[in-house]
Amino acid sequence: MKPAASHRLNTAPPWFRASFGTGCGLVFGLALLTVGGQAADAPAPSEAIQPELVKLDHPIDFRSDLLPILKAKCLACHTGPAAEGGINLETGTAMLDNGVVVPRQADKSTLLSSAAHQRKPFMPPAKNKKNATALTPRELGVVKLWIEQGAKDTLRDGVLAQVAAVGPFVSLDDRRTGAPATAVTFDLLPAEKAIAEVVDFYIDARLKEAAVTPAPPADDATLVRRLTLDLCGRIPTPAETQDYVASKDPDKRVKLVDRLLASPGFLRQQESELSTMLMAGTRGSLRVYLTKALADNRSWDQIYRELLTPDETDPKVKGAGEFIKQRVSDADKLTTDVSSIFFGVNISCARCHDHPRVRDWKQDHYYGMKSFFARTYDNGDYFGERDYGVVKFKTTKGQEREAKLMFLTGKVADVPRVKEPTADEQKKERERLDAAKKNKTPPPPPSFSTRAKLVDLSLQAEQRDFFARSIANRTWQRFLGYGLVAPIDQMHSENPPSHPELLQWLARDTVEHKYDLRRLIHGLVLSKAYARSSRWEGEGEVPRPKLFAVANVRALTPTQLATSLRLATNDPAYWTSGAKPEEIEKRIGELDDQSRGFAQLIEQPGEDFQISVSEALLFSNMDRMQKEFLADNGDRLLGRLKLVEEPNEAIDLAVRAVLSRPPTERERQVFATYLNERKDRPVEAYQQLVWALLTSTEFRFNY
Repeated sequence: MKPAASHRLNTAPPWFRASFGTGCGLVFGLALLTVGGQAADAPAPSEAIQPELVKLDHPIDFRSDLLPILKAKCLACHTGPAAEGGINLETGTAMLDNGVVVPRQADKSTLLSSAAHQRKPFMPPAKNKKNATALTPRELGVVKLWIEQGAKDTLRDGVLAQVAAVGPFVSLDDRRTGAPATAVTFDLLPAEKAIAEVVDFYIDARLKEAAVTPAPPADDATLVRRLTLDLCGRIPTPAETQDYVASKDPDKRVKLVDRLLASPGFLRQQESELSTMLMAGTRGSLRVYLTKALADNRSWDQIYRELLTPDETDPKVKGAGEFIKQRVSDADKLTTDVSSIFFGVNISCARCHDHPRVRDWKQDHYYGMKSFFARTYDNGDYFGERDYGVVKFKTTKGQEREAKLMFLTGKVADVPRVKEPTADEQKKERERLDAAKKNKTPPPPPSFSTRAKLVDLSLQAEQRDFFARSIANRTWQRFLGYGLVAPIDQMHSENPPSHPELLQWLARDTVEHKYDLRRLIHGLVLSKAYARSSRWEGEGEVPRPKLFAVANVRALTPTQLATSLRLATNDPAYWTSGAKPEEIEKRIGELDDQSRGFAQLIEQPGEDFQISVSEALLFSNMDRMQKEFLADNGDRLLGRLKLVEEPNEAIDLAVRAVLSRPPTERERQVFATYLNERKDRPVEAYQQLVWALLTSTEFRFNY
């Protein structure tokens, strides 16, 4: 048996930051646009803007292809009942009603001709009040292609029309936004069910738009394996699988999720996942800090604050300083990592010049973010922060500029201006720092912390959209296998989310519930979208991952794989020996600790599962594989198998222990033939059988 049919691993289209209305300041002024209207007061340009010839590998989609352009340059003025000039451009239906679009006749559509400066009124007007910028040739090409393909409006069927009026382009704190018209009913549901209901509302609506019938729900054996891997970082024991499959309780899935979330295994898995996310590309570990923080159920914003502004003398945040320590010697890495991890924005391309492909990110943004970390320095066992220090950079025109402390939204931090110290003052400072380094004590704290200012600023009500959307999107990708924004560090106005209203709702809900990640996870894994089969047996090709019509197959992480290897190869009776649940949990915890060393030998897989040959050699040639997982001791699976007299019974036991399901008839036949041909050496035969199961594609992936 193999996991799902292949999935394309192409990246989703870029994300659109303006969907939260944080203010890109890019407005397309269509206030004076009317059918047959007179020219605006803008002077005629020297030449028209020629639309670029655009070719897409799919029929043009109003929401993902056209709507981001309209949001960035039109909808600040032309949306809702108060649209300027009475021209509403938020839906294709509205444009048809306004008469600015004639389906399949681009040359007769005023929307295109005015935006291309081919027919007056030219848009945007030269004297527009919002410093609007014109559509680019490519953007015009998208508009033209949409019209030529019939100006189809995916909102027109009414499924999403109820949310189109408020749209996803206002602040997180606008209570009207991001929820369907029936949102009031969600507020009456238990918290986790509210999340699941909203997820399925938006996902199902998008599937209906795309005319795609999703895959059916996964079978019980697959679902209990998926949930246990995702929530506790291991495969289920054979007893757990058997109990779940046999249960007739209609609420068994909810009860399973509740049990797994309440188990120590969930905290271990959370620590592992967050450590990987936060410390990628470093040699440090946050295990000490995260173990304590997660046990205390600290919120994500509190963890963020403690990582960026740790008090290294406080035992409650012991180990939190590793996040900064591992990066303090490289301010550029610290800047890029903080922006990517916490805000979903990789601005590294704006270091040497304004981003060549994303209009949002300028050098001012990059060095503005770097300025928050420029005063942080390494001082031996500790790091400190100075009261002074500015960042200067050169533009592509060779002009030197002093950077302002500016957040990604363009908000400039109000900080006290401090005079640079004299040479004598710097000498005395170095002497004090050398003494602190020698005595292994923290340097004195600054009178004003720019890192603390960044934390405060980024969590303000009007600035926190990036922070909230990023963790919502990262959590979604972790459990659904593909981000609502993909790649997850490319949140900007040219990379729209696949489901903007859903991402907005999840981000706002996360804020309103104090960044409780356990609650968010609880809701996501109870959704229908999460529980779908990973096998695509419908007509045609597998739907694009961003539709979430079929579960995405995900490679196990090193800790998941190592722990599952050890659990699978223990004697199944070890988990059904009459021990109490707390004793079983203790055994699993010990097993997890024993697996940490082996996990370090396994490479963290990328999104496309490109790993080196080392893993294949590890499983094929390493003595440790034989000693730890294929020994025939009495407490191991092999030790149990050699005591079973009936081969079919042994085959059933082995497959259930490793793959968490019964064998198929074909597997029974193949394995039985293999064992029969090696009657003279049964232990070696069983070793080969178990090894084949452990190294199978099915075991390596969460499907």
